Amino acid sequence: MSNNNTTSDANAATGVSSKYLEVSGPVDEDKTLITYDVPFAPEDPKKTLKLRQRLGLMPETRLADPNAVVVVDSFIKPRTWVENGVRWVQKASPFPAPRIDTLHTKQRLRAMANEMGAKDTGVCPIRTYLYGECFIEIIRQVVAECWERGLLLLKVHAERVESQRAHRELFESRTGYAFRLALKGEKDTTAMIDRIEELKLLKVNLIDE
Repeated sequence: MSNNNTTSDANAATGVSSKYLEVSGPVDEDKTLITYDVPFAPEDPKKTLKLRQRLGLMPETRLADPNAVVVVDSFIKPRTWVENGVRWVQKASPFPAPRIDTLHTKQRLRAMANEMGAKDTGVCPIRTYLYGECFIEIIRQVVAECWERGLLLLKVHAERVESQRAHRELFESRTGYAFRLALKGEKDTTAMIDRIEELKLLKVNLIDE
């Protein structure tokens, strides 16, 4: 218990919790549309090299645009976890995507939609989620090519999300109002029926008199 507290304190002191998303392991490529880089151990480069060798990859020699890295990390939070005492980090790829990667994203979108049972028409939270994540991946690809253009696209996406949230809140509030109005109308109708019965009874009594 004390070890966990010590780790939490250390993470807070080094800013790990604010910079990264704490997870249990590397991302499952079959469950996301976002392209991630190979995990790396920032405190142990040898571990990183061994992992890349195990995956059949050469040491990373590409140089990413620092501005693109900052922008990508701002909307796709880097993931981190500790395994056997080694802290690993995995980030969304800041490198340009070839055309084949874009086609692969399209194929994965279709496959995940079918697997998760997304509806083709109407309101479907699953389809909304998948298309939202696909849009994030497209923004990542644009940022890697031109971070200024990607930043503009990210602002457009943020505005769309905010508008969608506002429309949802408006719909929910109007739906709640309509439901309350229907209940009130039902109560008023019941009260009117009871009043009519009372008047009928009163009429009968007056006739008898």
